[in-house]
Amino acid sequence: MAEARTGKPVDRAAVVVGLLLLGLAALTVFDASRITIASTYGMGPAAMPYLLAGGLALLALGHFVLAFRGALPEREDYDPQAVGWIALGMFALIATIGLGGGFVPAMALLF
Repeated sequence: MAEARTGKPVDRAAVVVGLLLLGLAALTVFDASRITIASTYGMGPAAMPYLLAGGLALLALGHFVLAFRGALPEREDYDPQAVGWIALGMFALIATIGLGGGFVPAMALLF
């Protein structure tokens, strides 16, 4: 395993998160480049996706820097039951909106 400057090993999880953020930024740029609505006042609807992609790219860069410096703190153990409840809530939100239940009931389910 490669080692960072401080002697700590490179944090592989942070590198993977950085790569995922970079991929999401690239996908956002691709989608924004396909927006065809033209504006006559200078700033079109693609401005915000490009700004978002820039922010995602900066977050990815920060992950890479911290991963190779070995400066990230130790991660705590996660609670699989809590993660399951969060995933179930998100699934209920998406299903309620997708089936036409409406935003307010979906958010009540999520809460």
